[in-house]
Amino acid sequence: MRTQPIWMDVKTVPLFGKSIAELPKGQGVEVGRVWPNSWTEVKARTLCEKVFQESRSVQVCKNVKGVDISGSIENCILDIQLTGTTDFFRFSVDTVRDKCLHEVLVDPALWVKSGENNTSAYDIVVAEACLNDCSGKGTCTSGACICQPNYGGSDCSVDLTTPPRLADSDTVETCDMSRDACGVVPVKGETFIEGVSRCLVEEIRVRKSGQDIVGSNVHMATVVDIGHAQCKIATYDNTELEDVECLRTYRISVSNNACSYGSSVGLIVFNSTCMLTNGGRETKLNRRVKVY
Repeated sequence: MRTQPIWMDVKTVPLFGKSIAELPKGQGVEVGRVWPNSWTEVKARTLCEKVFQESRSVQVCKNVKGVDISGSIENCILDIQLTGTTDFFRFSVDTVRDKCLHEVLVDPALWVKSGENNTSAYDIVVAEACLNDCSGKGTCTSGACICQPNYGGSDCSVDLTTPPRLADSDTVETCDMSRDACGVVPVKGETFIEGVSRCLVEEIRVRKSGQDIVGSNVHMATVVDIGHAQCKIATYDNTELEDVECLRTYRISVSNNACSYGSSVGLIVFNSTCMLTNGGRETKLNRRVKVY
């Protein structure tokens, strides 16, 4: 058995944010080395070949000129050997899909229609090579994933029963309603989905008279991207009312199935014009409010 390190010209294999080709010399994979977490080359090859065989993207792309299936399988094995996990093997499948889509877009020979269905290699690849093969949780239809119940996202990889995890949860921001609109709360986290994610806004309103008003509402979130969303809160100008609102507290959480809500962020909206006159001296309204 060879004991010399084997260096591979790999440009697209992800490894902790770097490709294998970017790793410093001396970090090559040695044949015969001990594999982590009880993996062996046989087990890794069996898994990778099975994944590639079951991938619809790979099957529709395997005969496209310029697409190297065997090299991507070796990269899949290499990822497992270096990490001891299967966390990255789907990236190897995606490199096949990405290369395949590139080839059918730039090669006019692959646009030629033929056969009983009068289709081209371009037509077949674009229609059947879905992102991440829909994560095994959906069906690729005309190039888009139709997800199974309780799954969503462009590749059906998001479990909708698990609420989005918010960054900086349990933190409380403030906004002066006499100076700012205070109508939108930016929320950071993960797995926000356009047309799916909903905001639950729970609130307490305190008027100058001291009356507390408790309420809640649910509305569709405005999704900026998968890690950023915006939740609206009800606001209106009541400065002309005698019993003006002086303080509002909000708790905002997000769900992807309108049922399961997880961690939350807080917002205190106050009115700095709420002042009490005490012997000619103005002091701010002093009231203890419990923020959920």
